Amino acid sequence: MKRKLLVADLLCGAGGSSTGCQRALAELGLKMELVCVNQWPTAIETHTLNHPEARHFVRDIATVRPHLLVPEGP
Repeated sequence: MKRKLLVADLLCGAGGSSTGCQRALAELGLKMELVCVNQWPTAIETHTLNHPEARHFVRDIATVRPHLLVPEGP
């Protein structure tokens, strides 16, 4: 079983950074659990199409409380 890392993509857009991270972790033999935040619903909708396995939140990152969105995170 591959080790899984929790990854946050703040101000996610179409998902290029998420895809890059996913590919890099795969090369290291790791999987990722992805959490994404953006205040623009269209960005979240687009990212969801490219990364449907991720958890998505429409929130302003200036006011978001990470420990509430991802309680299992450090």
